[in-house]
Amino acid sequence: MGINRAAQLLQEIVKAKVGWLIDINQTKPRRKIIKFDIEKFKKFTGSDINLKTAIKYLQLLNFKILPDITLKNNKDKSVLVDVPAVRRDIEIFEDLVEEIIRLDGCDNLKTVPPHIHLVPSGFEDEIILKDKIRKILIGLGLDEVINYACVSEDEGKHLFSNNKLIELENPVSKEFYYLKPALATGFIKNVDCNFKFFDEIGVFEIGKIFEKIDKGGTVEKLVLGIALASKNKEQFFKLKGLVDVLLKKLGLSDFLFVEAEENEQISKMTQKYLEDGTIIKIESSEIVLGYFGEIKRSLNSKAKISVFEIDLNILLDLINEEYEYQPLSKYPSSMRDISILVDTDVRVGDINQAIQQFDLKYIEDVDLIDEYEDAKLAGKRSLTFRIVFQAEDKTLTDVEVNQEMDKITCLLKSKFKAEIR
Repeated sequence: MGINRAAQLLQEIVKAKVGWLIDINQTKPRRKIIKFDIEKFKKFTGSDINLKTAIKYLQLLNFKILPDITLKNNKDKSVLVDVPAVRRDIEIFEDLVEEIIRLDGCDNLKTVPPHIHLVPSGFEDEIILKDKIRKILIGLGLDEVINYACVSEDEGKHLFSNNKLIELENPVSKEFYYLKPALATGFIKNVDCNFKFFDEIGVFEIGKIFEKIDKGGTVEKLVLGIALASKNKEQFFKLKGLVDVLLKKLGLSDFLFVEAEENEQISKMTQKYLEDGTIIKIESSEIVLGYFGEIKRSLNSKAKISVFEIDLNILLDLINEEYEYQPLSKYPSSMRDISILVDTDVRVGDINQAIQQFDLKYIEDVDLIDEYEDAKLAGKRSLTFRIVFQAEDKTLTDVEVNQEMDKITCLLKSKFKAEIR
């Protein structure tokens, strides 16, 4: 068609003499037949064109309708369209739709909003959380590091349980053999390299970790890790205070530091690189967010290293719950402090949890506000808790609050052998 039109124009304009037209292409184009469904067309475009009109437009463009049927017998509202050999741009049903709409007029298409389910995106919340963490930790004097996503074959076998490791299908070398199941071990190298220049180091990393799950398959987690190291000073309690500040600045106020038992999952996961008896788990609403502890001195004899890890996806959910609207109580709260002496092996988290769950109706909050240990206390330590009482339906009287305190005192004496100070 194109060559014929070109020859005609040359003849009319410049009086050219046209010779014979010979087709030297020995390969015949394959025949293309496309099913055209008018109902599918209407759903796709939102147009109300009927099948008769659609066939008319296709025939005007030299498309053939197969077989030659009448509309009365066409119950399924579809026809077969034989595409002309010269129309190599027509391949699929949507190409036929475009041809029909172009002839009918694009301006005739109705503007209709799409009917889809809108799902709230959590991706932006994740980015905001990471940016906020960076600002807080940098403001506290820490430096951000980015470590490799893999660990070596020796590190994997030496520091982690084999049943949790994910081996790369085609590792480039033994130095990048397993996907990293924890951020904490990467800090050992960071500390070792930087101790040439500094006596104290504080770093953090936001990254992904990977581990196998019991039911098969793998899980990928977004994790925040922090490491504090010093050549001479213990960093454990400094790290605990830093974590406390971080979580409160992020908006999580209800959390506990609880010593992990030996048979717990966290203890089993970290037993190869954390010192026994130093693993503290972080809980909120009875959900374990993460842990912190001390790196074994055998892994880095030059430094005292304390590390912290927390699952940011769990943290993000808990923060969003904290920000849910709750109306302020009409009635004032009452506050009482209680100081006790307990054995040093009694865990603060257990005492806090026992008080909190003693009376869910009136106890609003329990916080440890003072902790003191001294040789003069003969193997005991002094703890002071602040307990907030509040009722939803009335103002509590001093008599009612004192009765609650008497019950709590009896609980502490019987369960923890506490001495009231």
